Amino acid sequence: MADIDKVVSAILAAAQVSGAIRQPAERYVEQYREILALLDMEDSADRHAAAQRASHASAKEAKKR
Repeated sequence: MADIDKVVSAILAAAQVSGAIRQPAERYVEQYREILALLDMEDSADRHAAAQRASHASAKEAKKR
């Protein structure tokens, strides 16, 4: 998240130079954060699904023994 904060700070610093771009920049930052949150949720879901598959495979292997 530190890299994200650097990007956000840079965008907002640039927006302060010109008041005309401040609102669009803030919307861009919000959209950027939303996209990153969605990607993080997707990654979490993928990790959860992989863990479930591994658990089921382990259970099947244990039944074979």
